[in-house]
Amino acid sequence: MKSVSAFDAPFINKIFNERNIPAKIKLHDTCGSQSLELVYDEQDSSIDIDELIVIINEYFKNKYIRIEKGPINPRILQIK
Repeated sequence: MKSVSAFDAPFINKIFNERNIPAKIKLHDTCGSQSLELVYDEQDSSIDIDELIVIINEYFKNKYIRIEKGPINPRILQIK
């Protein structure tokens, strides 16, 4: 199972901040499973989840981790 460090979320949030993207990532870590949650104002039409996933995957590419939208809630991101 691939895992994300607790330090990765703040680094991704810094990238979002530098690009003036009004969104944040939260890491959820439970027994045997992790997920990332995109937190943003749903009324903000400038947010494109697919674009955010591209940015996140760019960050994780050297760690051989890939992020995908969750099948039920696209704001909950699966770690592959």
